[in-house]
Amino acid sequence: SAAQTLPDTATGGYYWRVTALASGTPTSSYAVANSGSIAFMVDSSAPTPGTTSIGTVTATTTTIGVSGSSDPVSGLATASYTFVNVTAGTSVGPTSSPTTTFVGLTPNTPYTFQVTVFDTAGNSSTTLQITTTTNANTPGTLSLNQDSPTQLTALWSSNSNPVGTEYWVENITTTASSGWITALTYSFPGLTCASSYDVHVKARGSNGVETAYGATTTQSTPACLATSTPSTGGGIVLFASPEP
Repeated sequence: SAAQTLPDTATGGYYWRVTALASGTPTSSYAVANSGSIAFMVDSSAPTPGTTSIGTVTATTTTIGVSGSSDPVSGLATASYTFVNVTAGTSVGPTSSPTTTFVGLTPNTPYTFQVTVFDTAGNSSTTLQITTTTNANTPGTLSLNQDSPTQLTALWSSNSNPVGTEYWVENITTTASSGWITALTYSFPGLTCASSYDVHVKARGSNGVETAYGATTTQSTPACLATSTPSTGGGIVLFASPEP
């Protein structure tokens, strides 16, 4: 026997045939293995990885897809895709599905993904990386503090949104709003005492996607302060007489 280096077989393949030798001379006809069908193929070339794409994105999930993957020699493996969250250091696969959804992500946070593609010979290649940002979460419960008869202050929780997430709080009753701010509190001055006001808040991530408004909170300003009127009642007036 002798070792041989066989080239990749983009088409066709290899099979065996055997004959008996005596002093280097064939003494029988060839016996063809596997009835002449291809018995094996040689494939040391990596597959074409294809292109990744971003699907549905929410505050805590992102769907990744890959298309255009191929291998002309041995073909792609049955479970040919491993999806990698480069940012988190996690992966899904190998799987036969060309899409997957990563869950448990942090709101309003950028993530980078790539896909490793395998052929049946065990060769692999990796797609170019792709980056997207999760959406912001709708803000948490909003409360209204009664600062004075003419001012209410809104406070809300981030609901796991990171620092830098923007919020827009609106006084529905007066249509006054904060504009986009990064604080978790905002005051509405100039209100009418002993009056009811409705307020709600929404968020926006760095990807520009706004959330829906959270639940509306209603609060009344305190009663008007009592005012005192000077008395106009009578009194004693003293006059001083000059000394003699």
